[in-house]
Amino acid sequence: MPAFQMLATHTGDIQYLFPLYHGSPIGTPHPLNAKQEQLSDEMVAAWW
Repeated sequence: MPAFQMLATHTGDIQYLFPLYHGSPIGTPHPLNAKQEQLSDEMVAAWW
């Protein structure tokens, strides 16, 4: 679509809220870097 703009992605936050979730039972683990771990900690804290 010519006018399509990529904006927010669906489920883009899952890896930060549930760091052990890898997308499926056969998913590939993707370790978080230091900044991603900090973001994950902040997002999880906001949910509590």
